[in-house]
Amino acid sequence: MDASNTPERPTVLASIGRRMVARGIDCAIAVLIFFIVKFSAARAVKQLENAFQLRKMPPLFKTRYFSGTNSYMRVFAVFLAACLMAGCASKPDYYISPAPVTIPKTATYWLDTFDVEVVGKNERFLPDDKVRQQLGVDLVDRLLKAKRYAASKDKADYLLDVNVIYTRRIQDTQGGFMTAIVDDKTILASVDFNYQVKVKKAGAEVLHFSQARQGLMPGGYKGDWQNMKTMAGVLTNSGNSSVETFYTGLLSRFIVDDLRGIPSR
Repeated sequence: MDASNTPERPTVLASIGRRMVARGIDCAIAVLIFFIVKFSAARAVKQLENAFQLRKMPPLFKTRYFSGTNSYMRVFAVFLAACLMAGCASKPDYYISPAPVTIPKTATYWLDTFDVEVVGKNERFLPDDKVRQQLGVDLVDRLLKAKRYAASKDKADYLLDVNVIYTRRIQDTQGGFMTAIVDDKTILASVDFNYQVKVKKAGAEVLHFSQARQGLMPGGYKGDWQNMKTMAGVLTNSGNSSVETFYTGLLSRFIVDDLRGIPSR
């Protein structure tokens, strides 16, 4: 055989070049697959968020507003705005009083009335009377720990009238595709906690304040555990009714913080 007909063997540089080109093609394919998977996953997560009204969980007591509020919230918002514009307010303007008032930092309170309206009734979750009981017990317990709750009504410096609207935000896709994963109206996505507090002395109102806190979700290290239970409830289609006691055992902290924040001068 003529040696001139023997095919030339590739040089080392040519072999390396071919390998680099092959690696480059492999990398390009991998990057393309990565972005396809990423965008597909992002779209799926977005659909899940829309279905359950779940978002990145903020710390509990950081509010989030949902698009569209029910008639109760609209009425409450109008009432709150009217309160803030009426009367002669002490500093800050959040506390509304008919006349300048001074409440000592050591003043004690007694819970005279405590009314709770539950919006979003669902047999999976706590009965109305349990919601009221747990919120009320938590409120009194926090005041006791702060040494701001009186031993009796007669010994209290001030009496409190508290009205609460407790609204459940329960997932409802109205028969959407997510019902193949979890049934509608089984996941408590968030809670609205709106309240008005009147502080009274000798039968007369001293001051009042109101808050509309919406879209509250578990957060912090304790809330993370609740979020894990919620995800387990989604995956097993068993709901997350056990999470509600997390809310009823913490929400009254808002009221106590507001009472402690009343100007003392």
